[in-house]
Amino acid sequence: MDFFDAVGSLALGSRLKRLSDMFMAEGRTVYRTAGVDFEPRWFPVFFILQQRGSLTVTEAAAELGVPHTYVSQLLKELRQAKLVSFKRHPEDGRSRLVVLTAEGRALGAVLTPLWNDIRAAIDTVIDATHIDVLGTLRRIEQLVAEMPPSSIVEARRRARTTGAAELPTAPQRAFYLRPIERHDNPAMAAIIRSVMTSMGACGPGFSINDAEVDQMYEAYTVPGARYVVAVYDGTVVGGAGIAPLLGGDPSTCELRKMYLLPEVRGLGVGRALLTQCLEAACDMGYTQCYIETLASMTTAQQMYERSGFTRIPGALGATGHFSCDVFYVKSLMPTRGRV
Repeated sequence: MDFFDAVGSLALGSRLKRLSDMFMAEGRTVYRTAGVDFEPRWFPVFFILQQRGSLTVTEAAAELGVPHTYVSQLLKELRQAKLVSFKRHPEDGRSRLVVLTAEGRALGAVLTPLWNDIRAAIDTVIDATHIDVLGTLRRIEQLVAEMPPSSIVEARRRARTTGAAELPTAPQRAFYLRPIERHDNPAMAAIIRSVMTSMGACGPGFSINDAEVDQMYEAYTVPGARYVVAVYDGTVVGGAGIAPLLGGDPSTCELRKMYLLPEVRGLGVGRALLTQCLEAACDMGYTQCYIETLASMTTAQQMYERSGFTRIPGALGATGHFSCDVFYVKSLMPTRGRV
């Protein structure tokens, strides 16, 4: 029997490290075969620099959720490889911005198609498990932050010493949000069709007829778009997304395909989805968010208005959803330029 199977959860950290090493080794093989001089451990920092253009070390560490020293070490290696350089921060003389060099930008153009291939390969492995691997990992990370194992160990130690019976327990029936993944397509398509049909919104001019309904992952993993799903008791129960407003101003996004199953309404899931979508819109540089809905969806309208949306007399853009009859907009404060 494999050691990690025998020891079980006691060696979870070591087992995840072994899995990480396996993926890193596969990455080195891919880069070596392609004739690319690149270390897999550089990927997170290099990728966000390629996406953002420039960052401070502190910003990179915060975005990746890793220690400042770890980012500094990676940047030192990337600088030695002549892939990044530092320049004075225009607004803070005490800080330095990290940017890709010309060599780094050229390498990025070579790496991008390789990364698409690597993503497809990993997705193939994940899909073969028939479980929500990424969602499960995300939930474990969230729970470790909410109830650190060290605290549980200390509580158990005290209980043995004092005879106390009350010990920390896992949160019950919690929901969480995560980016949509390819295997979520069938669930989201079923939710969209079920909810819209129950509301009578299934004829011409409604979004139930949009081609993207069956391929939400593909439709929202493009520049300027994002889709988030809500998971409750391990099951996808709804979602919402942001995308450019078709036929509208490039600085305006549209809140799209926001639907929840009836059993999770009233639990704060919709508000959480809306908040995360608006944060994503600001992060992508949009200055306005547009919503089109139905007069019959009064609860949703109340949530929009409480969130700062203002009702407007007519539709914006050219979404093709001519059966919608209520429209809202909200001004946004972008956190960076359009992505």
